[in-house]
Amino acid sequence: MNDHQFLYIRFYSDIFSENKVFLYDTYRKKEKEFSKQYMDVSRLAVDSQNRILIGTGDKIDFYKYEVTGNTINKIGKLKEKNIFDLQVENGIYIIEKRPRNGNIGTKLIISRDLP
Repeated sequence: MNDHQFLYIRFYSDIFSENKVFLYDTYRKKEKEFSKQYMDVSRLAVDSQNRILIGTGDKIDFYKYEVTGNTINKIGKLKEKNIFDLQVENGIYIIEKRPRNGNIGTKLIISRDLP
């Protein structure tokens, strides 16, 4: 993304899952939505390679998107499952995985490469 673009989540009701992600361009004063459907976004991160990582649903599956100019392209889905949290700091990915049945067996992954 450029310095004149930013992402935000818009909620459409009191139900958390009824939300969508938008890319806003301050130069063009236009927004572009990622999906026509509600996305149930629970996590959102942007890395240094203009990839947008969006966590959705209870299982928290992460999907990869890329912003090129004013176009949003879906790249795919992360192979890792049960990601509770994902952060990107200075080119380092910090991923916390939790089993679906609770905190027992929590795993922390720190990597320069996106899994």
